[in-house]
Amino acid sequence: AGLGWITKFTKSFTNDYALSQQKANGVTRKLVGLELKTLHELDEFIELFPNLIMNVCWDSKITQLVHYIINRNKYGIYHCGSSDLVPHEDFIKDLMRVLRLNHSKYKFVYTTNDERYLAVIPKYNTLPKHLLFESSSLFEEIKRSY
Repeated sequence: AGLGWITKFTKSFTNDYALSQQKANGVTRKLVGLELKTLHELDEFIELFPNLIMNVCWDSKITQLVHYIINRNKYGIYHCGSSDLVPHEDFIKDLMRVLRLNHSKYKFVYTTNDERYLAVIPKYNTLPKHLLFESSSLFEEIKRSY
């Protein structure tokens, strides 16, 4: 996941040998969109929530943000998601295109007739500009590692 800059093997821990070997030899496979891939391969419907507005994050980005918060002795509530809001339907369809899973079957799920926001935008405890990101940067991350 490109997190070698925060992984130090100075102390012994469970499975440290296997992880140090993996760090030395590189990762051969990564999990990206596993559930979406499985649904696509089984020709099952992928649920889309057209009224859901959200922001996103992923494993390496959340690790980077938590690393910053801990190392700077920050405290409080921090927003660790993208700075933009994206409709769930658009995000999933864009993600499927990036994963090259075309011609998928979709099922629209309406939990309400109104737009529903599943996102947090910070008012206090903002992160520095160099750590802010938009949802589209997830797609760039996938393109680099996929």
